[in-house]
Amino acid sequence: MSFNSAPSIEAMTGGNKSLEGPLFRAMIRACQLAGRVYIATVIDTGAIAGLALWFPPGQVLWEKSVAITAGYVYNFVHTVTSDAQRNLGFNQFLESLSPKTREWWINTYGSALAPFITTALSPHTVESSWYLNCICVDPKYQRQGIATNLIKMVEQKVWCSNYSLYVPDFIPFAGNDYIHPCALHRYR
Repeated sequence: MSFNSAPSIEAMTGGNKSLEGPLFRAMIRACQLAGRVYIATVIDTGAIAGLALWFPPGQVLWEKSVAITAGYVYNFVHTVTSDAQRNLGFNQFLESLSPKTREWWINTYGSALAPFITTALSPHTVESSWYLNCICVDPKYQRQGIATNLIKMVEQKVWCSNYSLYVPDFIPFAGNDYIHPCALHRYR
């Protein structure tokens, strides 16, 4: 699967297409450790048609979340440390980036994401929500409801619990479609 013309992926890799694979392998490995990986396969061939990376309540990708509300700091306790996740490929990916892109990850993206989630959504988003980090569908299998079904699998868990479901409006899709990671919807 490739990510054609997805601005978020270009930003994350500094425009270096050879780093897309290492980035997504690191995301998948971290999600296998701290989240849930849902895979859609083709029945006849066993080929992977799509996948979704979900983080359950209290878990995040690579970062420890800190929320500041009404003058109080809330550190969300995570079952798996971000260091363990980062050692599954993210640290190597980060070292492969240009100095400018590495600086963006550390000083811009990394420092802005947790405050964005806590202020734009809710200070309790991480602790009370399933979060869709990434969803990919092979271009050969797009427009067949695969992404929808990968979302519905977790949506069913949410309806039977007291949790929320956060699905970004714009997250990376394989092929020419993409959803940008900055706008989020809350389903409850």
